[in-house]
Amino acid sequence: IANVSSGALVAGVLCNTPVASAGMTGGAVITSIGGYAITSPASLTQVLGHFHPGQNTSVTWVAPGGQKHTSTVHLAAGPAK
Repeated sequence: IANVSSGALVAGVLCNTPVASAGMTGGAVITSIGGYAITSPASLTQVLGHFHPGQNTSVTWVAPGGQKHTSTVHLAAGPAK
């Protein structure tokens, strides 16, 4: 698990998704999306409400090994509720 003080832990990444294509893996911690700081899982949910499927946005995360990554991700629809 990435060693950071705040963010949203990624438990796992599904194959063939935008974040998988960007190189994100389970154990990463998302720290920023579209310039918004992600400080907790709740803030991730809140920030994602600003975006819609089909948009492109930057996502910053820290990998389990400590490397910081930023990638532009084409947002996809989530699973049906």
